[in-house]
Amino acid sequence: MQAKRATPGDDVLTRLAARVDGGLITDQDAADLSALLLLAGHETTANVIALSTVTLLHRPDQIPRLTPPDELADVVRESATVCPAAAIRLVES
Repeated sequence: MQAKRATPGDDVLTRLAARVDGGLITDQDAADLSALLLLAGHETTANVIALSTVTLLHRPDQIPRLTPPDELADVVRESATVCPAAAIRLVES
């Protein structure tokens, strides 16, 4: 937080530092939330990569279409929609 106070930017950590300075949250709250965001982003990214890989293993005929590299970004975006890492399954009770 000290680094963000010294050189603020247009990002979530700068906004958290401002909330600490404004007395809305504590330094510990900001640190905890920062760690949560980092871990949640890492897990989601890892899951999207894994699900994309599994999807391609089930459709090996699509692998040659991954070139040129700019199409790889499209594959990742599409994979995130087809099998989202944070999917919620609603079960009727």
